Amino acid sequence: MAIQWFSYTGSDPADPNHYTPVGGSAPSCTGAKQQLCAIQTETNASSEPVLDLNISLEMNRALQNQTDRPTVKLKSR
Repeated sequence: MAIQWFSYTGSDPADPNHYTPVGGSAPSCTGAKQQLCAIQTETNASSEPVLDLNISLEMNRALQNQTDRPTVKLKSR
């Protein structure tokens, strides 16, 4: 499994189908800071993001603290 960045493009952060692969570099993000922009995680056999406990915790920390995490980017204001 490869690690890559995925843009959040849907409405359900727990659904792998709501992400679009963007490759090895984090995308630039604009919009409301409290919104999820992108995550970096492993891919499954279908090239979808693996949404395990670790990435879920990182997403929660980023949103609670309103700061990017090493594997989670929020939209910048």
